[in-house]
Amino acid sequence: MGKHWKYFFLLLWISYLLVSGVLLFVRGFLLHRVSLTHKSTCKISNNTCTVGDKPALSNHSDINDGDVPAHCFNSFDSDEETNICVASRAKVILFIIDALRYDFVYFNRSLDDSQVLPYQNKLAVIDELLTHQPNHSKLYKFIADPPTTTMQRLKGITTGSLPTFVDIGSNFATPEINEDNVLDQLRSQNQNIVFLGDDTWTGLFPNRFLRQFAYPSFNVWDLDTVDNGIKKHIINEIQKSDWSFLIAHFLGVDHCGHRYGPQHVEMSRKLQEMNDVIRNVVNTMDDSTMLFVIGDHGMTSHGDHGGDSDDEVSAAMFVHSHKPLVTGDFIPHREVVKQIDLVPTLSTILGLPIPFSNLGSVILDALPSGEDISDQQYVLKALKHNLEQVTSYIHRYSSNKNEFSQEKLTLLNTNFNKLQDQVQNIFDSVKLKYFAVNALEYLMFLRKMCEEVWVEFDPMLMSRGLVITFVTIFFSFLIVDRLPGEVLNTTFLLVGYISMLIAVVVCIVSYNLDLVLNLEQGIYFFTGIVSLFLMSILIIQNWEPIVTTWHNQIKINDWTHVFCRMLVALSLVVMFSNSYVVEEATVLSYLFLSLLWLFVFNLKVSKKETNSRFRSDKSLFGSLNLHLTSSRLKVICLVIGLSFLLRLSHYYWRCREEQSGCESFVTHKPHSSGTFIEGKYRNAECLSTLVFLGMFVSFARIWLRSCGNLVGFSPNIALSRYSPSVIVVCTGGFWILHSLPRDMKLKFFLPWQLQFLPWVIYFVTATAVVIFFIQPLCIYIIPKQKDNLISVYGQENAIPQLFHQVKDMMAKRNKFNKPGKENVGSGDKQFPVIYGLATVYSALFVNLSVFLCLFIALLLGDVLAPSVLLMVTICIGLLVILAVLQCEKSVLTAQLFAVPWSFVVCWGLLSIYFFYGTGHQPTFPSIQWDAAFVGTGGQFSNHIIPALLIGFNTFSSQIIMGLMLPLVLIAPFTLWVMFPKFITANTDIKMEDMRRGEMLLFEKDGLFYRGMFTLCTKYILFHGMRMFTCMFAATIHCRHLMVWKIFAPKLIFEGLGLFVTIPSVLVAYLITIRITSELENLLSRLDKVQR
Repeated sequence: MGKHWKYFFLLLWISYLLVSGVLLFVRGFLLHRVSLTHKSTCKISNNTCTVGDKPALSNHSDINDGDVPAHCFNSFDSDEETNICVASRAKVILFIIDALRYDFVYFNRSLDDSQVLPYQNKLAVIDELLTHQPNHSKLYKFIADPPTTTMQRLKGITTGSLPTFVDIGSNFATPEINEDNVLDQLRSQNQNIVFLGDDTWTGLFPNRFLRQFAYPSFNVWDLDTVDNGIKKHIINEIQKSDWSFLIAHFLGVDHCGHRYGPQHVEMSRKLQEMNDVIRNVVNTMDDSTMLFVIGDHGMTSHGDHGGDSDDEVSAAMFVHSHKPLVTGDFIPHREVVKQIDLVPTLSTILGLPIPFSNLGSVILDALPSGEDISDQQYVLKALKHNLEQVTSYIHRYSSNKNEFSQEKLTLLNTNFNKLQDQVQNIFDSVKLKYFAVNALEYLMFLRKMCEEVWVEFDPMLMSRGLVITFVTIFFSFLIVDRLPGEVLNTTFLLVGYISMLIAVVVCIVSYNLDLVLNLEQGIYFFTGIVSLFLMSILIIQNWEPIVTTWHNQIKINDWTHVFCRMLVALSLVVMFSNSYVVEEATVLSYLFLSLLWLFVFNLKVSKKETNSRFRSDKSLFGSLNLHLTSSRLKVICLVIGLSFLLRLSHYYWRCREEQSGCESFVTHKPHSSGTFIEGKYRNAECLSTLVFLGMFVSFARIWLRSCGNLVGFSPNIALSRYSPSVIVVCTGGFWILHSLPRDMKLKFFLPWQLQFLPWVIYFVTATAVVIFFIQPLCIYIIPKQKDNLISVYGQENAIPQLFHQVKDMMAKRNKFNKPGKENVGSGDKQFPVIYGLATVYSALFVNLSVFLCLFIALLLGDVLAPSVLLMVTICIGLLVILAVLQCEKSVLTAQLFAVPWSFVVCWGLLSIYFFYGTGHQPTFPSIQWDAAFVGTGGQFSNHIIPALLIGFNTFSSQIIMGLMLPLVLIAPFTLWVMFPKFITANTDIKMEDMRRGEMLLFEKDGLFYRGMFTLCTKYILFHGMRMFTCMFAATIHCRHLMVWKIFAPKLIFEGLGLFVTIPSVLVAYLITIRITSELENLLSRLDKVQR
């Protein structure tokens, strides 16, 4: 096995240890709530209280409270079963209008037509019913519990439980609900359910419905398919009498928000459509039916949801019944209710046991009035049933898991006993209301008690993850720069991988013997322990050279290294502050620019240039001019330019809900949204984006042509010459097609035609990647019969002439292989001239970067696409600066292969910064879901393709900069051969070496692979340190008020960023191996030809 593969497998090993440590921690930090599968039961009681022969407390009784016996109020005999529920009073139609924010329903009469926004005053039928039938209709602010994703909200409104934070990850995989819920209670009572709409329901509740009309839900670009399907069947289903519960889940409003935002005219159309549907249903349903219109969550000003901002959690609930609702002074009125309060309310209306895991409280003034028993008795029974169910659940849950303190359990029992005593002493409506208020306060206390301790952390798993991650980073830090290269020539790697394999086998056997409870966690832990044990032995064996190298590095390090470490420490410390996490984009921008200017002030002046300047001008001005050498002046100009571009990238920042006073400059929505004037502006923005993409492609082509890497007609050259232009044209066509009015698109195009152009881009990009892997060398060999250098592809000898390089290398190889033979360079043999050999490594990375950037620009959309071009431009400028610094401070050629930590930190800070610079934030509402529908139209059989598209969109900076990482090492050689006057040589020996360009990397492959391994390891460790800090911060703040709002999302996004960075870096390393392998084959073939 070659040394390059040994370096790769060592890098892979370190990466695995980091990933396993993170996964162990996450398994302990983001645990699911324990779900109890118990089912509630109750006995229906319709005891009627009479005074003499007259019914007491009936809704039309003329008997006063003072004449009513006490048992008519409490209506519970001591011998009667405690778990009592009331009989059904109505059938229920549940309309779920996805993302129905409260202000979408609230009718503001103070606004005239010119002031009304697209989402305001469109549901006029609700206002009419509230105004003209106030005793039959109620409107509530319906508060959702985060995360505000659809599946978690459906769990809440059917089980009454609080979903945990990690449940958000299963929003696209709908596992069947196994907790007690309203639907299962209906089925157990032999009552039928009809469903129409979002197919998420059929995944959560399979085989529960008498009839179902389910439609795909994930295509957020489709505003009408689901809603039209519901409208087609809804009236016919309502008129049937074989059901007790009908559910209709509309998606058009939510999809309109995702695609256009709430301010778009399409939102007005969808809300008016909902208004017509509600009006038709109200006119169709009979007197024994109630209508509930609810939103499962709200939406932000951009139309997104998933977090816990006010706009996201504030939904609406409207209740209407042809019969009067329960009214009177004996019930407390609420204008704001929790979504989980819907569960006991529906259970009471339908005459069902309240689901066992429910934590909601019954909404008393949303209950229907009836004639079977009085409203007072009805309310009392509903409250008592609710109290007993919630208390029973808390006792059962606490008996299984010791999460609640004994003090709180004692207080709970005391308050419950007080409420039981109150029930026995209710003699009039005043005491009934007092009991109702106390009961609701008690239920609220229980819910808050659960919220405080709901997430069960596993400290053992968390500590294991922290230890493995920290020790891996520490050991790797010791190894990366200081371990002798001869160690890899031993069997250490083989022993390491065999040991991990044995550990996996032992874990599997132990799992089958029930010695290990969780196989996945066992494998992570035991392989990690075995690996770290072997690494510790390696470090102990080589402790002397490690310490010696470390000591020598400390002696030669200057104050810039100390300052760099301070910047890294600052970038890590901010993870512990919620305020700094919120403002991390600003912090990263400041740290990156600070590091750049530090490079300027630390740039050393070559002695040759210093002496010449000092001899020419010894004045005060000359002394000042001495510090402004040509190299320093060039670097200063580049840093100023990068500072300007970085400031320009702030335009694409996205604001968080916590950032008061922050305003996003871009809407992050397609340019087809907005008013006519906004549309004209965005059309101009789209056109400018296409111009920038065209310029980007042109500059890349000019560079490759100047390097000689765009000469010839081989498949890889043809692809790099023509394909980027094709991609830009297809991208522009796709954006233009989707900017057309909806009616025009439906009239002139089929759905597949609208998605054809992205598939062309995907095909061309995939083909280019495959071709570049098969044929990675972008070179052209001039045929022998051409004696003179001729113009090729419009180029007149403008490429680096590498005749002498090939000749010298082949001569050295022949001399080494055949000692005593005459140098082949002195013979009469004709050596070929090869175009592009001096930039053979960088050319492939440039080509791959062009294709990847164009692909990501398509996913980002016309609004955000320029941000990725800004990122690449800043990366190029940074590479030039780092190349100049590396060349200026190196005395020996070998020093060019050792990339310092400060360069790695600078590159890493930029990769993290442009996560924000491409319009992202570590919050779930900021995920750009539109990327999942580019080329798919939302029609796919699984979620792999949309997940990949969203991943490329979200973590584009980590992917691009991970793949471009080798250029940090390659750039000095590229810059020297392309712009030899840009850098001042320190020694004649280095100048002679650097004339070889990037072929020096091939010739000194031992130094090259050692430098690549060191560079890749440092870069991964930089991201690993950030991940460890996030893990540690989440551990410290696990009971912090902002843990689920700030620290946990940051942990998840940082972890995903690490998981994306590692494969990108590994692929980049493999690309260098592939290029070197093909170069070896090329020179071997040329050597055979010359012989």
